[in-house]
Amino acid sequence: MKTRDEIEPVPSPADEREELYTSVVAQTALRTVHEVFSSDTEGVIQSIVLNGYVTTAAHATDRDVRHCLITMQADRAEFGRLALAQLGPRACLEQLRSLISPNPCEPEPVRPLSSRRRKRASPASHERL
Repeated sequence: MKTRDEIEPVPSPADEREELYTSVVAQTALRTVHEVFSSDTEGVIQSIVLNGYVTTAAHATDRDVRHCLITMQADRAEFGRLALAQLGPRACLEQLRSLISPNPCEPEPVRPLSSRRRKRASPASHERL
């Protein structure tokens, strides 16, 4: 029997790919919020609003379009009570104020909980400590 040193791609069913992508979007949002709260050792940040966007080319115009795939708000205390290791990402999101696209692969956007945009400060405007 002859063997080859090649990896053969095996296509996954579309519904399986969609579920995996939705899970990755949810996990990425939860992990981001976890990292922000964990890095704030002084406890200054009490609440986070996260909007997760994807930029795609519009089919009709071929121009870039931004879609919000996930939006969530988490207070430090409520996020700390989540059993992240025991619950799936969707179950965790259900415990928070959140919306996730029903089909992020298409993508079907959701309305952000907060759409306030801030101007980015230039490096020259920051005071050196």
